[in-house]
Amino acid sequence: MPRSFFTPMRTEAQLLLMRAMNALPTEQREWGRAVISELDGISGFWPSLEWIVGGMTAMSKAALHSILTRGWRKQPGQEPPYATAAGIGFILLLVPFYFVCASLLNQWGIT
Repeated sequence: MPRSFFTPMRTEAQLLLMRAMNALPTEQREWGRAVISELDGISGFWPSLEWIVGGMTAMSKAALHSILTRGWRKQPGQEPPYATAAGIGFILLLVPFYFVCASLLNQWGIT
């Protein structure tokens, strides 16, 4: 397929990556710009798609890490919010626990 076929898709992907880059902390935005600019050097549909998905994943992880740790990083010497992280982890584990328990109860004949 000709490279011009990918131009609209690349433009949309670059716009999507730019939006994700805006969520990054200021010190990591240069890295986000590099990920976006390197997309022009990749040829082929699948390698481009892999680069876009990888870039979105990495930027999303960095932005989420920044959002979760922003409060305690501004105050040097303060400990990270371990209790908050433990609470979030506990809440996230409740959903699979519910389904595992429901499955076990269903196996034992309790509806």
